[in-house]
Amino acid sequence: QSGSTARPIDNAKDRSRALQVGDVVTCKEPTARFKVFDGGLIKEITGTPCMHGYIVSPPGGKYTSALSEYGRTGGRPRGSMLGLLLWPVSGALTTPATASQLQWRKQSSGTLTATLKEAGTARVLWTRSGIDVALGALRAPDLESALRAQVDAGRTSALLDIRVSDSLNASATITLLDRAAEQMLQQALAAAGADLSGDALHLVRADIFLERSLPREALEEYLAMLEGSPESVLLLTKASALAVEISDPRAADLVRRARAAGGS
Repeated sequence: QSGSTARPIDNAKDRSRALQVGDVVTCKEPTARFKVFDGGLIKEITGTPCMHGYIVSPPGGKYTSALSEYGRTGGRPRGSMLGLLLWPVSGALTTPATASQLQWRKQSSGTLTATLKEAGTARVLWTRSGIDVALGALRAPDLESALRAQVDAGRTSALLDIRVSDSLNASATITLLDRAAEQMLQQALAAAGADLSGDALHLVRADIFLERSLPREALEEYLAMLEGSPESVLLLTKASALAVEISDPRAADLVRRARAAGGS
């Protein structure tokens, strides 16, 4: 399974396949097994860990320091070497409400300026300065309003810049559901809420979000369920895969918990 997409293994085509961080390989039978080269070691995965799903975790130890120093070929792949801006991220479809919940890598001191610009014109739509970088997160209702105004005007992308200094800054292209799609989403969520509650509701909401390619929103549903079932292998596997897919700052911890719960 890669992200939210799962498929059977092809014994010919998948032999020696390179796996991405967060990918999950699961055995269907207790006697099944496979070998994987991970963390500099060849591991044979079988039994309970295999049945629960083997998750390719982010690199650790000496590999982390090497990647921090030299970077990765092809830019930053999924779930790796997180930069200053943790959310929102480019390439993840989202909604104004979720996109306005900014997250960045905490700094020891200083202030941050966040600016939203119209895609293609660089016209400033929203800005806020003097944000304490030690907070690491900001919920900005006025940013949500600015993003919603863009959607209402038929524009579904905008550029977010955050800056601490000339050498410490980051940006992301926010991609939003269009107005019609968001209305259909709200209708589907309302229908689910009328008939379900508790974990059943969270599961259905997660499926609704995934059907519309909204990984961050689906992740929040799995995290809500994990509060009541913190060692659920199923929930940890799903949550960690999504977190890695969008480079969520909680990815490493979720992967660690998933592997511990699965016995690997």
